[in-house]
Amino acid sequence: MSNLTRLRNFFFRKEESSAVVESDVTALHIYKSSKCKNRAILVTIIQVDEKNIQNIIDITVNKMSKDHTIVYVTDNSDFSILRKNNVIFEYVPSRLQQNIHKDRLSWKPYLAERWELILVKWRPLKILSYGQPIDSFLATAPEQEASSE
Repeated sequence: MSNLTRLRNFFFRKEESSAVVESDVTALHIYKSSKCKNRAILVTIIQVDEKNIQNIIDITVNKMSKDHTIVYVTDNSDFSILRKNNVIFEYVPSRLQQNIHKDRLSWKPYLAERWELILVKWRPLKILSYGQPIDSFLATAPEQEASSE
């Protein structure tokens, strides 16, 4: 039975024949994905002084093509400037927040996974860094401290 026939049978099956064949569940099917139309550019603004964020937004919006989707990655929990400019952004916890909660969370794996999710989600063409580069931000995340109980 071809993959197309299996899909057709799955989506257009009649209620009385809704039993799933075991081989259909465990079979791995790889389909060709459509050409990536995403034109995202990530702009990291990590450990950037709040008064410089507006200037960075102005520069990047004016320099980038209108065909690109600009996504800002920030560690600043005050999103007002980003919202005022109606830009897309992703948040990563600041170093201050990491230090406050370092006994509750292992930050290195969390931040590495968060960054990977951002990359998978946006599939950026370019990554521009203002402030601390993302690699050093991830590498210098605090280690989880053992509780003193």
